[in-house]
Amino acid sequence: MDVDNERGIDAFMTSVDGPIKLPETPTRDPLVSDNEEIINCDQLFQLIQKADSRYLIIDIRPKLKYEASRILSDKSVNIPNTIIKPGKLTTYFEEYLRQDKKSLDLFKHRAAQYVDVIILTDWDTSSKTLTPENHLNILRKILEDWDPGIKYKRITILDGGYAEWLTRYPAFTTNPNIVEPSLHDIADEILDNIEYPELIHLDEEENIIKSRENKLIKLKPVNKNEIASKGSITNDKMWYKHMDPEISNNITMRSKNFMNSSIEVDKVPKSNTSSRHYDNNSLNLQHKRTSNIIRKNDTKPIVDRSSKPVSLDISNSESKIVLKLMKQLNELAKNKQDLDQEILEQERTLYMQHDIKYKGSNEEEYIHSNVKALHSKLEDKQKEYKKIEDELTKYYGKMESIKFNPTEENEKGNLEFTLALLKRRMKDTSAERKKLREISMKNNYKELSIKENENNIHKEPLKMDSTSMGGNLERSYSSPNLLQLTDRKAPQVDRSSKPQVSSYNHNGTYGDNKMSHLSWANREERMTPVHGSVYPGITGLKNLGNSCYMNSIIQCLSNTTHLAKYFMDNLYADDLNTNNDNNMQGQVVEEVAQVIKALWRGQYKSISPHDLKIAVGQYKLQFESYEQQDSHEFLTFLLDWMHNDLKKNCKVPLEMTVAEKAWDKAMDSQKSIISDLFFGQLRSTITCSFCKQSSTTYEIFNSLTMSLPHANRCTLNDCILKFVSGQKVVGWKCPKCQTPREATKKFDFVKLAPIIVIHLNRFAESGGWLEKRNTAVDFPLTDFNLKPYLVADSNSATISNIRSYNYSYSLYAMSNHYGTMEGGHYTAFCKNATQNKWYKYDDQTVTEVTVNQVRSQNTNAYLLFYTSFSSNIM
Repeated sequence: MDVDNERGIDAFMTSVDGPIKLPETPTRDPLVSDNEEIINCDQLFQLIQKADSRYLIIDIRPKLKYEASRILSDKSVNIPNTIIKPGKLTTYFEEYLRQDKKSLDLFKHRAAQYVDVIILTDWDTSSKTLTPENHLNILRKILEDWDPGIKYKRITILDGGYAEWLTRYPAFTTNPNIVEPSLHDIADEILDNIEYPELIHLDEEENIIKSRENKLIKLKPVNKNEIASKGSITNDKMWYKHMDPEISNNITMRSKNFMNSSIEVDKVPKSNTSSRHYDNNSLNLQHKRTSNIIRKNDTKPIVDRSSKPVSLDISNSESKIVLKLMKQLNELAKNKQDLDQEILEQERTLYMQHDIKYKGSNEEEYIHSNVKALHSKLEDKQKEYKKIEDELTKYYGKMESIKFNPTEENEKGNLEFTLALLKRRMKDTSAERKKLREISMKNNYKELSIKENENNIHKEPLKMDSTSMGGNLERSYSSPNLLQLTDRKAPQVDRSSKPQVSSYNHNGTYGDNKMSHLSWANREERMTPVHGSVYPGITGLKNLGNSCYMNSIIQCLSNTTHLAKYFMDNLYADDLNTNNDNNMQGQVVEEVAQVIKALWRGQYKSISPHDLKIAVGQYKLQFESYEQQDSHEFLTFLLDWMHNDLKKNCKVPLEMTVAEKAWDKAMDSQKSIISDLFFGQLRSTITCSFCKQSSTTYEIFNSLTMSLPHANRCTLNDCILKFVSGQKVVGWKCPKCQTPREATKKFDFVKLAPIIVIHLNRFAESGGWLEKRNTAVDFPLTDFNLKPYLVADSNSATISNIRSYNYSYSLYAMSNHYGTMEGGHYTAFCKNATQNKWYKYDDQTVTEVTVNQVRSQNTNAYLLFYTSFSSNIM
């Protein structure tokens, strides 16, 4: 503040009686406006200037306009309004941005945990000209209602758009010297939306002309003298001023309402023609010709069709094919939704029925069979849906080049919207079914506990008292005879068989479970085995209702020779953690051990792993259900559970490398046979591309997930090379630069386990859709050498964690998936160690297969189990 101002204030203060009323201190953030849906340029400028602001600008102007000039900010992306249509999902925008990694990364990090406010802008939309049909409103609707799993704090629109920003803050644009979109650009956009008739048959021309009668430009006659006084109508800068005032204002304001899909024209009014007529003779002549064509039924225009481009026919046919496929897809989605809803109603009847007499009745069997039949129909519909979806996907890559007329475009938007709505309904139905199963399971556990307790209580009927206490009253049957209580011996209750009631935790698991020590006779009865003499390890597992994913993994673990021998020799009993600190108390390991023992007993053709399914279902509700699950996810949980049930403290060496210290910290100085067999260690290094500063972290893995290329065929070595090669990342905050930078992330193997499980990630996103990739992956059966990918830690002379085993691996088991991501079937191909032969485990059916049949599974292989051990230990 300068001196004169200070003196002025002092003089004012001395001349005023009483205290001065100063402005109140703002009580809220000035960046937040009264209208949460609108933000002005001043507020956006303050937001950009704040170093810790979390925002994202989405500019929907055409791509060329955006690249020519945009807001000066590194948090801005461009989604042209041409691809913003009702019914689109955000995955469609991600696919569009895939070519620009920086923009894609910004858009993927748009959720509330990354961004506080999203600002949408076009050229000049303001709060006064914003309409529901505006592309900004459509985009906001998509983000708010059709972005599943993403929550936003605030989505707002820049008042006045980029034009207002350019006027106020030209220095904060990439190029302030751009030309405002001219009237010709607006006219071009209008003409793009006009639908011209295609005169295919001469006999139909009259009808076509009549159908287009109301789709010509409506011009209002003006006074000739007025035109002459204000200049020639040919002056392209002034002609629009002589139009109807409403139209003129709309053009001046560049209102979006002016841009209609079709603009109509009436014939010249017959009345008052003497006072209102056209000065432009050519325009008047053209109008008369149009009127004559409409009136004369016998006059047919001669059309030169030789100039009609052939590509229009191709594009037109492609648009019709796309619409036809989309209609079929919608119809199949509707059928799937109906079947899902019917299954839900049947399951609700089945699950919510608490009448004990009802259970096990013919009615229950009927509903079970009905649900099974509905699932079969649903699988058939899913196959048809996948077939149509694959055909439609072929057109997604060239969707922008296919021309849709306004009617087709509108139909396409409606179909996309309806399909998205059906998908959301199916998702809601699935969530309701899951919730229903959880409620049912809780009720089942309560009923089981009550029933067990009732069975263990000694009951005696009340006896009639032969003597009367007085009068003619008899003792009530509901009260015991107190006089005889001293004569009766208290019933003996065997509390050792009392079941421990599971407490349901908030995270959907059951804690405080006690292991049930059943005899082998009881376990055998519960496994309902099919007896028969077979080779050890060649026993099948019955499908308990979409449990093939579990059967596949158990067979692979059963043929992991060191683990199988560990269970069969009962070595696990000494390592089992049954203390109160472990919620599972060894229950999962116990059930896995009993199943593997039964598989290697050589007395059963098949068994039913009921107890194992119940055990894993207690700790993860999705595995309790009768729906298909992911075998890799099941394996990951199972290995972690077994490690926790079997881990013991181990000695820690005094001298350790950085990697060994990270390993010891992650493992909490404990180990188990699971960690000894399956756990390895990766080193992740991120290097800043600007200052070359690097950051290194370590992580433990029990399986390696490999992404598959878009090619039809590759090798397993190709996948490994891609996994360990450096990949570019955007937006990594460099600790030295203290700002987001482009960097390179690289994985290295520091520690390789004796058994390596490789997960071929066949379920991935493509074109905004989740689908299964049937890429053929050629994998070696033997001599799979991973030593070249192993690195030394901290540049030491020797790799300190090299074990006695070699790094040449052989395939011994694989989990295969057939079908689609919505439904399918799992099998296992395993090599029996005692016979050195390969077998196919398809639930309860086990058959011998050749080596060539194993290799032929390259399009279905999902999990590959490799071992560096010899196979002659069983």
